[in-house]
Amino acid sequence: MAIRPVAGQPEEEAVQTHLRRHDRDRALVAASGLWGDELGQFCMALLDSQPEAERVVSETLLAFHHMASRLCGLPLRMWLFGRALERCRERRPQTGRHRLAHAEQPGRLSPPSTTASLAKRVGPAPKPATLRTWLERLPSDQREIALLRYLARLDYPAIASLCEASPETVQRKLGRALLDLRQEALEAGGNALP
Repeated sequence: MAIRPVAGQPEEEAVQTHLRRHDRDRALVAASGLWGDELGQFCMALLDSQPEAERVVSETLLAFHHMASRLCGLPLRMWLFGRALERCRERRPQTGRHRLAHAEQPGRLSPPSTTASLAKRVGPAPKPATLRTWLERLPSDQREIALLRYLARLDYPAIASLCEASPETVQRKLGRALLDLRQEALEAGGNALP
């Protein structure tokens, strides 16, 4: 995965400061605090297994710690989610569709930031069960793109780099996924934006 240096996000400044000071332990603590929960939600949504998701997050953060001296100046959020995505791809079954285990567990909600971000694009917030059902039906490439966009909050060029596609392809696949969600919301009796 080739990542080009870009201006860091404001949230990354604390981590970058520790990296510039060659303090990889504090950089790791800061990165874990900023992105640890989101990485866990991202991996859980892709792997459907909490122990596997925890292993991927641990491996990703350990890789961050080991490579800290080479990460100074790079877009850290993109690097972390890209590394986690690679590890998740290695672990999950090679099928085009995915079943979320927690979709069948009553009272279990989708990651709130994912639910809120996707709901903004399709109209009134769908019920979490509807969103989980939709995510499990998506082809893996569209699911990855939706999670990278709305959970990892990456921009189209960053997602394109991680998925080895053009930004236009990423936008098209995400648009198709959102169109499918809109259609499902309408069929379920909800109101969706045109």
